[in-house]
Amino acid sequence: ILCTSNFDSDSKAEDPLTQEPAGSFPSLWDTPAEAKDVFKFRITDTGTSDGMVTKVTNIRIKPDGGNTADWTDAIAGVKLNDGAISIASTNITDGYIDININPGDLNVADGTSTDITMSIWLTNTGNLVDGSILDFRIDYDDHGFTAGSNGSQFANIFGSGDISGNNQTIQVTATELGFSICPASAHVNMD
Repeated sequence: ILCTSNFDSDSKAEDPLTQEPAGSFPSLWDTPAEAKDVFKFRITDTGTSDGMVTKVTNIRIKPDGGNTADWTDAIAGVKLNDGAISIASTNITDGYIDININPGDLNVADGTSTDITMSIWLTNTGNLVDGSILDFRIDYDDHGFTAGSNGSQFANIFGSGDISGNNQTIQVTATELGFSICPASAHVNMD
């Protein structure tokens, strides 16, 4: 017996109607409740012929050209659609973020599109660099998106260009002041 699948292989990620605007990201936003929307994209099941949903199981986000931040030092966690999409696990590296999703937790119905907003919160390890930039993209020809085997699959290439976000600039706010050498005395209001 030979089993073959007749699932479409042309689902894709593409530009959203509007991208998150460039902005600043306060360093004190370091909990899931303080996550900031930083990147948007759309996932489309083209509905060619199989009548099946696309069951998204992995989303890969990469640094775009404006990125200067070290992601492992800066990003503590990720949410999708303000936590409405359940994430099984997240692997944050300096070269990409893999967002693993349990099959069935992010389904795109046959012939439809779903808009996704990615939010992140920052680390509180003291390794943030003031003025560093977080910039996100989906690589159209090396995207790393996967779908469950019992539905529509992703195309090998998404269109003709990357899906790019806008710069998010980290603004470090000091919470304490420390001295490595303490002065013997200090004078107030002396000219």
